[in-house]
Amino acid sequence: MNANLELSWIIWGGVSILLFFGVIVPFLQGLFGKGFICSSCGYKGYPKKSIKYGGSAAMEIFLWLVTLLFFVVFFPFGIILLLVSIVYSFSRISNKTKTSICPKCKNSTMIPCDSPIGKKIEKELQ
Repeated sequence: MNANLELSWIIWGGVSILLFFGVIVPFLQGLFGKGFICSSCGYKGYPKKSIKYGGSAAMEIFLWLVTLLFFVVFFPFGIILLLVSIVYSFSRISNKTKTSICPKCKNSTMIPCDSPIGKKIEKELQ
């Protein structure tokens, strides 16, 4: 009996989340704002969030592989490389930048339709 009650709460929670993000959020976005327009390709809608990390992912993987090798083969040098790898990974994570990009052309040129430039671009495209 308890398992059925828990399952019904899980299903109800899933339906509520889908309803909220699938119906209510898009309705409110259309109600309170006209959206955004891309000044590069003319896409009209909402931007997509993008996160870019500083540094190189390939360099970080290479550094961790060399650290693992040195940790197994040359133990004292492995500790030094372990510290270097931790510092590099931390610096990559701390240098992340969040940008809003156009879902169509992937440029970060989305501007609000309500702004003067947005209205001008929208008028030119019609």
